[in-house]
Amino acid sequence: MNRARLPFWIAGLASLAVATTLVGARFANHFSGNRYLVLLTFLTPAGFIAAAISALLLLALVLGYPRRLASVVLALALAVGGVAAWQQWPLYSADTPPAGLARITVITTNLMSGHADLTAIMTAAEFNRADVIVFEEMTPNAAATAASQTASSNYPYRLGEPVEGVGGTVVWSRFKIKDARPLSVSNSGWAMKIKAEPKFFLVVGNTSSPSGDVGMWQRDMKSLRDEAVVAKAQGPTIVAGNLNATSDHDEYQRFESEGFRGTADACGVGWQPTWPQPGFDPVPKRFPIAVVRIDHVLIDNTFSCVKSTAVPIAGTDHQAVIATLEPRG
Repeated sequence: MNRARLPFWIAGLASLAVATTLVGARFANHFSGNRYLVLLTFLTPAGFIAAAISALLLLALVLGYPRRLASVVLALALAVGGVAAWQQWPLYSADTPPAGLARITVITTNLMSGHADLTAIMTAAEFNRADVIVFEEMTPNAAATAASQTASSNYPYRLGEPVEGVGGTVVWSRFKIKDARPLSVSNSGWAMKIKAEPKFFLVVGNTSSPSGDVGMWQRDMKSLRDEAVVAKAQGPTIVAGNLNATSDHDEYQRFESEGFRGTADACGVGWQPTWPQPGFDPVPKRFPIAVVRIDHVLIDNTFSCVKSTAVPIAGTDHQAVIATLEPRG
């Protein structure tokens, strides 16, 4: 082998190995809840990038000095890249365009144990005329700060208790909250009916992280999904919160099999990662940008997505998700 081409071979094969591992992890996660497979699945979108790099490097080998082996490996890289592209395509495929009916805007925001900039969150809520705000990890001090903002008067209906740490999942709403009940979710969750027009059911929660007890995370996801299915049978349903899962995880895809879709997917906005949010130690030293989408608003097929954005918030490791929805006529 020509030594000048050796770096291309090493880099191309290494990239292909990474791509194959990440693409394969998503498929394997469907059959196994192994903790390491779950964690690898967070990086599935990078599989397409690795496959593209591998294909370019191997293409250089083929064009520069045709060899059968390089051609075969290039074909493999293109095949892996094709599978990776198929996995990620739903992120870029929007649903039916909205028809201009009355709209509902939902914000979900993780406060990182109350350290988030509540002034920024409430300003975003007022600017976007949010109808419902879902706070995760709301502490008593954070609740007091939010309540001191002028925009807080727009949300007279509130559910959930702020607590120290990560267990305070709280909902603020412009509309009456009815039939609320707590859910079996590690960092607290709720199911309720929102008396908006049209009325809809809201299921919210803050799951544990699969980097710890993966079984607990799976139970949290199941609890939210089971409640969402029950609600969906009764009427239009929205799910919101920090799920600690991406759309590549099997646990998330089970929501999709029940008729739910994330608003980032439904609007076709693409990757739209929400974690980790740079701006405070130690995140900037490790991740200059957010890399995974674990904060979600999910809708059933009675809603269309008008807009879905991830908004940087100072003081927290999560970006807020703001989703504007429209009931289908």
